[in-house]
Amino acid sequence: MKLRKLIFLALFAEAVTLAGYSYAAELNDVIKGLEDSEKATQDIRLEFIQTINYTALKESHTITGELFFKKPGKLNYALKTPAKQYFISDGKKLWIYTPANNQVLIDYWKNWKGISYFIPGMFNPKGKVTDLKKYYDFKLKSEDETSYELYLKPKKKVALGFNLPEKFDFYLRLSKKDFSPIKSILESEDITSTTEITVYEKNLKIPDEKFIFKIPQGAEALNLFK
Repeated sequence: MKLRKLIFLALFAEAVTLAGYSYAAELNDVIKGLEDSEKATQDIRLEFIQTINYTALKESHTITGELFFKKPGKLNYALKTPAKQYFISDGKKLWIYTPANNQVLIDYWKNWKGISYFIPGMFNPKGKVTDLKKYYDFKLKSEDETSYELYLKPKKKVALGFNLPEKFDFYLRLSKKDFSPIKSILESEDITSTTEITVYEKNLKIPDEKFIFKIPQGAEALNLFK
């Protein structure tokens, strides 16, 4: 489904040239920091600005949104511009609500298991950096005083799935302070998606009520599952 593909692409980023293996020792420290940060994170709230460039069409679109996520699979994701749209999951079902159409799509969360891939700091498929290692080789491209640049190269022997492009490059900038995401870029033959995280907060003790959706009166509800 095209909709799923666009969502999975949401926080990915542009390709960069690898700088070799001179950062190998420090790379292990970065990955360890990511793992420790994930273990200590129970929920997150973030705001982002994303620009998607379509190569063939020579067009670009800017998206802004806010996202709440709570382990293991609770999601409240609101696109604010250019058009409002909401993705809400209680961990079992997923509701996709488009106010302009007054329409709600309903599916099982398990059918969207790759959706957490676009949530920085909550890596999928099982929410662990160790699982992400199954699909990517990590490279530490560079660093400055406040951040690291990571390049994640897909492993050829592993079927990535998640409706991602067959070939792409993934680049992620992380804060040195707490390993929180700052910026991500995904570049494929057709699309370059650049996302900047403007607000990132974690362990807010977000109440479960935030992840409950009630279908608005008069809205058309369509089940995607069979």
